[in-house]
Amino acid sequence: MYELSILPSGLRVISHHMPASRSVTICVYIGVGSRYETDCEAGASHFIEHMVFRGSKKYPDSQLISSAIEGVGGILNAATDRESTLYYAKVGSDKFALALDVLSDMLVTPLFNPEDLEKERKVIYEEISMSLDNPSHRVGLLLDEILWPNHPLGRDIAGTRQSVAGLDKQKLQAFMHSHYTPANIVVAVAGDIKRKSAVAAISQAFSGLGGKNEIQSFAPYHYGNPCQIGVDKRDAEQINLMLAMPGMNRLDDRRYAFSILNTILGDGMSSRLFAHVRDNLGLAYSVQSGTEFLHDTGAFSIYAAVDPANLTACVEAILTELESAKTTITAEELTKAKEMSKGRIHLAMEDSRYMAKWIGSQELLCRRVNTHEDVIRLIDGVSLKAVMELAGEYFRKPEMRLALVGPVDKEAVEGLLKG
Repeated sequence: MYELSILPSGLRVISHHMPASRSVTICVYIGVGSRYETDCEAGASHFIEHMVFRGSKKYPDSQLISSAIEGVGGILNAATDRESTLYYAKVGSDKFALALDVLSDMLVTPLFNPEDLEKERKVIYEEISMSLDNPSHRVGLLLDEILWPNHPLGRDIAGTRQSVAGLDKQKLQAFMHSHYTPANIVVAVAGDIKRKSAVAAISQAFSGLGGKNEIQSFAPYHYGNPCQIGVDKRDAEQINLMLAMPGMNRLDDRRYAFSILNTILGDGMSSRLFAHVRDNLGLAYSVQSGTEFLHDTGAFSIYAAVDPANLTACVEAILTELESAKTTITAEELTKAKEMSKGRIHLAMEDSRYMAKWIGSQELLCRRVNTHEDVIRLIDGVSLKAVMELAGEYFRKPEMRLALVGPVDKEAVEGLLKG
């Protein structure tokens, strides 16, 4: 069970006591990500995430920050997403005060040293280049471009070299001041620490956080793109492909049924796609599917990497499985997918980091938290009819988008999604 406290500043603290755990995890969720950025600001959320690791008032350089946590065997990391930014530390439960001191100092009093900013800009350039050079990363970026065209959702979260070049100290600090405000922050704590002491410590640690308590808005997404296929032609041994279609938002009551459908189709070696595309046809080393749920849209996607000679056969095999899912999913498959999903939840509940992310992300993005018992009940309530109806609703060729990276000519693949 979790407990939520809202501080006078508006900052939310949500906690889950795990008395049997020897660790504690602090997750600081900020309600900002790449979709909140204008074209000129593209990459700002990600750049700020990097910069706070460069030094703060008490820990004025990156080595002092990292060694403070790593020196006690802990984990310190962060991640920028489309709609949120996460900073977290996992340490032994007796090191909670240290972890909170490091995280809060990074976020309340970051230095933004000009010399470090220019160094980090170069690091981000390399990160962008790495993603563009790596076919398995590039195909995901290309898919976003054609799935969400002319919209922040379709951009690389890191921005472009051009947009990052235009982000100076003043712009980054102004962006941070607008979004890193108490009402836009959730601090989640899970592990061997009690709520009262956690809330008191967090209230003190983040007392210096300023900014106006105004929740910033983002541009809504309006679906529509005539381009179904995107190609990045390059020399390679394989073609990396991603096939996707728009999905549902995170508050849709049917998302658990959609997740079960994903499990049946492409989650694990016992999934339909793995069995057909790899085991039966030998077309790919791995093939997998995934879902993404956002505020006002979502996506269902499938990834594989294949020999150029097998591209058409692989895409056709994937499309066959998507079509088959509309009418042939069995009660046995449904039961297996439910047990797989529930089993993973039960195993993950032992990890304080998982628990902190579970409660923190839901509180930030949904403004409500389903307990594990709630989710188990919702999974058990998914019907065979509901799963196949979702397949029929979402797996339609006119809505599909195909991204290809490798030795492929766009003209030669134009007909793959026709008919």
